Amino acid sequence: MPDYGYDTGLTRYLMLEQLRYSSLHATNPHQNLTHLSTKNLSDILSGNGGSTEGIVLLGNNTSRQLNYFGERTKDLMYEIPHKTRLLKIAQNYLGKITEVSPEEYARLSNADRQKTQMAIIGQYGTPDEAWCAHTVSYLCRQAGINIGPHKKGVAQFIEWGTQNGRYKNIKTNTISKNNYVQEREKRAKQIRQQTKKMKEGDLIIWKSDGISYTQNGHVYAQASHIGIIECVNPDGTVSVIEGNANEFKTDGKFERLVANTPHEAKKGNQQIGEPQEENRRDGLIRKVYTVEQLAAGGYSGYINMQGLVK
Repeated sequence: MPDYGYDTGLTRYLMLEQLRYSSLHATNPHQNLTHLSTKNLSDILSGNGGSTEGIVLLGNNTSRQLNYFGERTKDLMYEIPHKTRLLKIAQNYLGKITEVSPEEYARLSNADRQKTQMAIIGQYGTPDEAWCAHTVSYLCRQAGINIGPHKKGVAQFIEWGTQNGRYKNIKTNTISKNNYVQEREKRAKQIRQQTKKMKEGDLIIWKSDGISYTQNGHVYAQASHIGIIECVNPDGTVSVIEGNANEFKTDGKFERLVANTPHEAKKGNQQIGEPQEENRRDGLIRKVYTVEQLAAGGYSGYINMQGLVK
C-alpha cells in the first residue's frame, strides 16, 4: 500500500481530467462518457456549477461495503472506457471487495463471503494472507490472460516477468536518512522514463525500500505490492487498480501521518506507530500516483504485458 494519497480537490481534478482525456481520445465516440469543455471543467472545480453529465460513478453498489471507504477512494470509483478486457473486468470490482479477518470470515454467510478478499484468493490461500498478487492473478485469469500458475506473491510475478524478459526494473540503492533526497531523485528520473512506455494492462511493482517523512521523523519500509496499470495520465500520474490497498493519511506538511494514539489508529485498524489510513478496511480500489510518490514508496519496476493482455 505504498502511497500518500491526494486531497479531495486534486483527486476530483484528476478524475475529471482523465474522463475528459478519455472522451477526446476514445476510439468509438459512442463510448464517450462525457464531453467537458475547459470552461465547464473550470466551473466544476471552482464550485460554480458546470455539468457533470456523463460521468459514471460506480455508486450503484449500495451494500455497506462503500461505508468502509473514505471520500478520496470513493471519488475514484468512476467508470471509463478501456481497450482491454482486463481493465474492464478490474474496474467492475472497484469497491466491491473488502478485507475481513479470519474470525470475521468464519461468521459470514456464503453470500457475504463473496464480497471479501476470499472471493479473489479462493483455493489458493487463506484470509490472513496479503492479497495484492492474488488480485492480479485472479483478474488475469478472468480475462483469459496466460501468466502460468496462480501467483500469490509479488516475488513470483517478478520471477515470471524476468524469465520471460518482461520485467523492467529501475536501479536502486539502499535508502537512508542521509541519501534519501538524492536517491529519490535518481529513482524519479528513471520512473519518468518508464512511464513513457507503460501501457494499459501492464503490471506495476513495488519491491524496494522506501522512506516517508512523518510527524515522528523519517519512517523506513520495505514495500511488496503489485497492481494493474490503467493508464498514464496526461499530467504524468499513473492510475492503478489494485487489491489489498488503502490510502495513507497526509496533512500537506508530512508525507504520511503516523498513528500515535488508539484514536488515530482506530479508523484503518492500524497499530500504534503505523501510518494512519483513510479507509476502515483494505479493498480493491483505484489509486493515482505521482512519480514522486512512486519514488518514495518503494517502486521497483513494471511488467510489460503487451502481446499477452486482452
